[in-house]
Amino acid sequence: MYQYDSCICCVSGDESHAENLAVRLEKYRAPKGIVLPDPELGYNRILRDFKGESFGEDQKQQLANCRQLILICTPRTKAEPAVLQRLRFFEEERSFQSIIPVIAEGEPADSFPEFFIRQKRTEHILPDMTVTTRLETVEPVAADLRGATPKEREEKLRYEAVRIAATSLELHPNVLVRRHEVRRKRRIAAIAAVTAAVCLTVAGIFSWYGWQAARAADLSRRQQEEAERAADRLFVDLPGIFADDPEALRAVEEAIREAEEALDDIGSGTSDGEQNGGTP
Repeated sequence: MYQYDSCICCVSGDESHAENLAVRLEKYRAPKGIVLPDPELGYNRILRDFKGESFGEDQKQQLANCRQLILICTPRTKAEPAVLQRLRFFEEERSFQSIIPVIAEGEPADSFPEFFIRQKRTEHILPDMTVTTRLETVEPVAADLRGATPKEREEKLRYEAVRIAATSLELHPNVLVRRHEVRRKRRIAAIAAVTAAVCLTVAGIFSWYGWQAARAADLSRRQQEEAERAADRLFVDLPGIFADDPEALRAVEEAIREAEEALDDIGSGTSDGEQNGGTP
C-alpha cells in the first residue's frame, strides 16, 4: 500500500493552481455506495511537491511512495529539466498511465513537456484495400483548469477534481461525475427548501408582530376615545346637569378642580394659567 494516493507537482509560480487542486481533492467526498475494484484505493492523501526545479534523492523517495503523479502544466513547466526527470522516474517506477497532466495556463503546445508528446503507429486501409502504416503524434488527454473568469475556473476545478478522484479509484470518470451532479442538485434543492421555510417563518413572525402592533394601535385609539368621552362628561355634561342644584354643582366643580390638579401633576392637564394665556 502506498503512503500517498497522489503527488501534485508544480514549478515556482504555479503553486496556487497546485494548492487549489490539492485542497479540492482532500475535501471531496465520494458518493456512498461506490463499489471499488480495490478497497485500498483512495484519492485524498496528497503529497505536495511545489519545488519542481530540483530533483534529488529526497524527491525520488517521496515519489516512490505515491501511486500516481499529477503535474500542473503551464508555459513555465515545459522547459524545466527537473520536471522531465520526475516524469521519467515515475514512468519507470509506475507507468506512463499513472501520470496525470493538468493544464492550468497557456496552450497545450506551449505547456506540455515533450515527455507527453508520443508517436503512435496506426494502420490505414486505402481505397484499393492496401494497408499503410503512419506515424502519428498523440497529445495527452489532460485535465483542464483554464477559464476566462474566476467562476468558470472554479467550475473547471470542481469538475476536474471529481474526474481525477475517479481515476485514482480506477473508475470511469462519468460514474463519479454523474453521482456528484445528482448529489449537488439534491443539496441545492435541500438548501432551497430550507431557505423557503426560513423565509416563510420570518414572514409569519413579522405578520404576527404587525398584527400585534395594529391591535395595540386600535386599543390605544379606543382608549383615547373613551378618555375623551369621559372628559366631555366630566367637564361639560355634569356642570350643565347640576346647574340648578347649587350644592351638587359645587361638588361637581370641586371634583373638576381636583381632576385638573391631578392632571397638572403628571404633566397631562391644562392649568388655569394656560387657559388664560399665561405660563403655568
